[in-house]
Amino acid sequence: MSKRAKNLSPGTFPDNETHQAHKRVPASVWYAIGILALVNVFNWMDRMVLSILLPDIKADLHLSDTELGLLSGIAFAFFYAVFGFPLAWVVDRKNRKTILAVCISAWSAMTAMCGLAQNFPQMMLARIGVGVGEAGYSPSANSLLGDYLPMEKRSIGFAIISAGLMAGTMLGLILGGMLSELIGWRLTFVAMGAPGVIVAAIVYFSLREPKRGRFDSHPIDAPPSIGNALKFLWSQKAYVHLVVAQAFLALPGYGITTWMPSYFSRTYDLSQSELGLYLGVVLGSGSIIGALVGGYLASKAMSHDIRLGILISGVGLVMLIPLYFGVLYSDQQEFALGFYFIYILFGGLLTPPIGAILITLALPRIRGVATAIAGFSMSLVGLGLGPVVIGLLSDLFGAREGDDGLRIAMAVISLIYVIPLFSLWFASRTVSQDTARTTVQRHSGRELE
Repeated sequence: MSKRAKNLSPGTFPDNETHQAHKRVPASVWYAIGILALVNVFNWMDRMVLSILLPDIKADLHLSDTELGLLSGIAFAFFYAVFGFPLAWVVDRKNRKTILAVCISAWSAMTAMCGLAQNFPQMMLARIGVGVGEAGYSPSANSLLGDYLPMEKRSIGFAIISAGLMAGTMLGLILGGMLSELIGWRLTFVAMGAPGVIVAAIVYFSLREPKRGRFDSHPIDAPPSIGNALKFLWSQKAYVHLVVAQAFLALPGYGITTWMPSYFSRTYDLSQSELGLYLGVVLGSGSIIGALVGGYLASKAMSHDIRLGILISGVGLVMLIPLYFGVLYSDQQEFALGFYFIYILFGGLLTPPIGAILITLALPRIRGVATAIAGFSMSLVGLGLGPVVIGLLSDLFGAREGDDGLRIAMAVISLIYVIPLFSLWFASRTVSQDTARTTVQRHSGRELE
């Protein structure tokens, strides 16, 4: 490690970043962050509406739980993950707001196409198209965020964008449930995808493309090769451990979120509109509060020591497991929804600190690649496997336990939470040194070696 890196106290930020963090953030920047959050609302509305429509799709297209899991998981996740890399390469080199606008138009059109599917293969192709389009959101948005805000304020930015995720999840469930009873599941897909054209226009015509690396003291050179970028990120041990943590948080997380509407439907015999309203409010309000509180706490804590951000995520994770079992084994619907609200709230604490640290550990010109790697792992491991594993286990246990098969499957998958707990602990041991290494590399202005 260089002399400058050694002189930085553990967990502290570089002087230039600290100076920038105390400057007033212009209203135009907060507007841009708000637009990125709005895009995330539609991103997750189009993604989550499928979960509330699964019972109707299952009945209409005569699908098994395993097939529903494939539609919710690997059909979307594999292509979302794979296309994330070439899109991230473009993001690190071209105009980011233009890329984002094109991707919004693509995934919105394919969401509408889901309503035209007549069988499992057609629905799978439409879901693949949604995944390809949405693959461009995270690299574009995270790269833009890194150049809109200084390091110490990025947790707040991530919290706002995460709130868009939660709001999109809530609206996808509520509107999806209401619309499916009014106009059917097919037209619901069309209605959810159509507004994306307007959102894409807002992004293209109103967002400002910021200068790359504007919070760095040295001019940013051309982006390094993919090989050098991967070599640098692999050398950042905290980055690797946090990517692993995100992936295995996502495995049960995506699976649980996808199947919870079906679980409540089968357990408490709720209508689609009731399901959408109850779960939408619980998911949306709990996750928004959790994300904003997590972002605020992380922003304050990480200004003193970056390791405290990981501690906040760890505390949230420890609380998830007992709360989750409260959801599955409550005798009354009201208690189950109450436990689920608190479970979602603590889950919301996890996202902002981890996201902010991942971006901080990457150099400005490779933030798109760094985000794509994290997105790849989350998508392939989490979104790809979570829903289908629960679907497979539900069919397996259902053959012996009947209607209780889904509950058992959802309980078993929670054992995965042990993996991210250890990964967060490993990350906390090296994150200070890795942050210092990134700072020295950025300020030196040298090519990656």
